[in-house]
Amino acid sequence: MRRRDFIKTLGLAAAAVATPLLAKAKAKAAGPPNILYIMADDHATNAISCYGGMLATYANTTNIDRIANEGIKLTNCHCTNSICTPSRASILTGQYSHVNGIYTLRDQFDPARPHLAKELQQAGYQTAIMGKWHLWNQNSSKQPSGFDAWRILPGQGKYHDTELIDENGRTKYSGAYATDLITDFCIDWLDNRDIQKPFFLMCHHKAPHGLWEYHSRHENAYDGVTIPEPPTIREDKSHRSKGSRDFGKNMLELSGRMDAPSWPTGQLDTTGMTDDQKISAAYQKYVRDYLRTCLAVDESVGRLLTYLDDNNLANNTV
Repeated sequence: MRRRDFIKTLGLAAAAVATPLLAKAKAKAAGPPNILYIMADDHATNAISCYGGMLATYANTTNIDRIANEGIKLTNCHCTNSICTPSRASILTGQYSHVNGIYTLRDQFDPARPHLAKELQQAGYQTAIMGKWHLWNQNSSKQPSGFDAWRILPGQGKYHDTELIDENGRTKYSGAYATDLITDFCIDWLDNRDIQKPFFLMCHHKAPHGLWEYHSRHENAYDGVTIPEPPTIREDKSHRSKGSRDFGKNMLELSGRMDAPSWPTGQLDTTGMTDDQKISAAYQKYVRDYLRTCLAVDESVGRLLTYLDDNNLANNTV
């Protein structure tokens, strides 16, 4: 079969499958679907239990798993430029870095550039972003363009005593924890939105970006749990090319930093430990603190899904 004919046949087959699904969706929908986009920062698939990775037994992500179970789980998704600012620019613009011009953390994002939120605004959506923005431009006060409402972290932001910037300036929320605060503002915006319009809400968490700082309510999570070490933790990479990361050496270096009283999640006492013991001790604290920080993200997802359920929004929200 010729390529053109093959593609045509494939398209007809896809349409045949999609038509009843679209009809069913339209029957449920009362207009354009709402869109809720939830983003965690540096949340590895290994720490999302539905993916079955090496930490699946220990990652308590029942709410994120619900999205996978009731919706779609991507298992063949790839990122061409995985650092923060370029990824965010690609998500908004739908363009690769070499097209949108954002290659690194330092590149400037043109606020006049077309992107998803602006397109949805023109289609009648009300738009909002709460949390981590991390896109820069030199022509304004870093105000996100294309959003009717926004509260963003200044740069990377802080986990505790979180500060957020809105059109009125910067506000410090003493005693607040970033993941919870961002969720609070998302729900507050949903409560006060124009219910006559569909919404596009971006909930952007700082968590679990390092250095991971969990909420105090999760301090005892994983106490007494020993996380299995990856087989590569003591792999000798001296024969590899320059720049290859030596996991064990990284953990050994980290153990020294964790041994300082100023370490944000409590000091790791390495007194009397051999280097080998320090590697294991640092790895256990490293992963436990990471998983503890992920717990609040999963709770946030649960709060948002519950809000959609309680307000009869779930059937018409992507």
